[in-house]
Amino acid sequence: FRYRDGYRIPDPKSSSWITTFPERFARQMTEVNNKNSGLVVPVVKLAKDICRTKRIDVGSYHLENMALNTFKRYTGKNTLPRMLERIFGQSKLMCLKPVGDPSGQSKYVDEGLSYSARRQLARGFRAVEREIKSAMGSKDLAPWGDLFSE
Repeated sequence: FRYRDGYRIPDPKSSSWITTFPERFARQMTEVNNKNSGLVVPVVKLAKDICRTKRIDVGSYHLENMALNTFKRYTGKNTLPRMLERIFGQSKLMCLKPVGDPSGQSKYVDEGLSYSARRQLARGFRAVEREIKSAMGSKDLAPWGDLFSE
């Protein structure tokens, strides 16, 4: 249900309602994407595909929020390889602590993750970051293919 500049939705954990502001997240993502030559959204899509291929169990919205936080102040090269390396490099650290939810639907986008699940995510992100660095240093395209195919 529309509520002010957001929505009120049923809380799946109780019999109360949650106020959420999805446009806030969308607006922030659009700003960050524009600031980074329109490459943040494609990088997120590639990162999601890599996570699926490597069986890294990260929520889509969780990964999107880590990308948002990664690229807010990014000053590196706006290229897909560099930005992929950056998102996995930053995510390996960010996933160890709760990531705030800019939509307001919950306090954190990853509030149900246990400490061991966070450590497992960090290991997966670290492994992918190493693979990306290796692929960037290779003259061969095969290492890139390994990131995207099972």
